[in-house]
Amino acid sequence: MKPMIHRTPAGVANRRAFSLFGNGRRASGSALAAKGRPAPSCILVVQTKYIGDMVLTSVLVRNLRLAYPDAKIAMLCTPNLRDFVISQNIADEAIAFDRRDKGKSLFQRLAEYLSVVSDLRQRFDLTIDLSDSKTSRIVHRSVGAPMPVGFDPTDRPMKFWESQPANVFAAPYGQGGSHYVYRHLSPMQALGLDAADVTPRLAPTPDAQWESTTILAGRGLSRNAYIAVHASARDNGGDGAFLDDGDG
Repeated sequence: MKPMIHRTPAGVANRRAFSLFGNGRRASGSALAAKGRPAPSCILVVQTKYIGDMVLTSVLVRNLRLAYPDAKIAMLCTPNLRDFVISQNIADEAIAFDRRDKGKSLFQRLAEYLSVVSDLRQRFDLTIDLSDSKTSRIVHRSVGAPMPVGFDPTDRPMKFWESQPANVFAAPYGQGGSHYVYRHLSPMQALGLDAADVTPRLAPTPDAQWESTTILAGRGLSRNAYIAVHASARDNGGDGAFLDDGDG
């Protein structure tokens, strides 16, 4: 089974990203260039966690675009976030990888892993592992990029038989503070790059705006009403999961 891949048309993603995220300045310099290394042309970011993590990851990708405007950026993500990554122009390409083992045999799991790795192997100059898990480190190593970036120390202590495949090490948190957005931006510092903008920004697509307006109208909620949204990171509760059908 081939991995599910969505791509944004060439050249469109970078323009949309600048429109969506603002006209931030380019990073002031690159440690790669300073060391005589060419700027990467293909970058893979591994983020197979939840939607909140993906929102923070969008900040890293936006700053990578500013630092390497000509690079193509791909995202390895969970299947349920693939469309989100593309619709928000977080990456040029979204590759689905389900890291969960539940309900899968060892053969199914191995076949899925080999399919993803065969698609990714030798395609990227730079890879960044934000998931920082045992599975993501295995994938990270198997991709075989010349410059893999990972956290040191890792989020959870590694077993004695495990190893960190990275050769560029990011601190658990960057210089900005203890908020997780700075953990996601720490690879910029490890690469010798400045983060020009650290604010997460998303924008609803026209289809999403229409869908939300339809749902609210169907519930009799006015256009200017205050609405509390409790979005689950793991489960889809449905449009009525947190709405009160009463008059209060």
